[in-house]
Amino acid sequence: MERWNRVTARLKTFGARDIAITAVFSGLVFVLTMVAIPMPAGGFWHFGNAMIILSGLMFGGLVGGLSGSIGATMADLVLGYGMWAPWTVWIKFFVGSLPGIVSDGKSVPRTILGVCLGWLANFIFYGIAYTVMLGWPAALQWFAADVVVIAYTIGGPLVVWFALRKGFPRIFDYRDSVKSTLAIYLQRERDKGNR
Repeated sequence: MERWNRVTARLKTFGARDIAITAVFSGLVFVLTMVAIPMPAGGFWHFGNAMIILSGLMFGGLVGGLSGSIGATMADLVLGYGMWAPWTVWIKFFVGSLPGIVSDGKSVPRTILGVCLGWLANFIFYGIAYTVMLGWPAALQWFAADVVVIAYTIGGPLVVWFALRKGFPRIFDYRDSVKSTLAIYLQRERDKGNR
């Protein structure tokens, strides 16, 4: 029950700063997805996934998930891949939220695990989508072609994360401020309940 209260509290405390960050990173995901190289097996190579994962690492699961969902879905619609948009909305939400939930923004092992889970969510869920939409032979082709993107989908966000942690550590204060805001909100709710 406590976990659910934290989730609903985060949604209730999602404010103007969160909306602004989500808008900026949705735009970055959109632009980096638009610079796309079509894959022979279907789909396309792009750096949008790396930006989705990075937004989750920097700003937490909700901002990362929403940025991925909004930016990648808009790119699908503009690029003419509208049939994939219903899948993309959900898949990219998981790709952005998993790194944000697993990583605390400070621990290297948790960050690496979060990035790997984000990539794995994309790999597995799009495999399911390909199987449903185009059949298992197309899904196998897509799996083979998508393995190549491991290098920049996992490596890219990690390199940028390490560089930002070293050069601009205050960027990661955002996650601490969210925790403080949540703690204050939850304490106020408990105080109301005790009256």
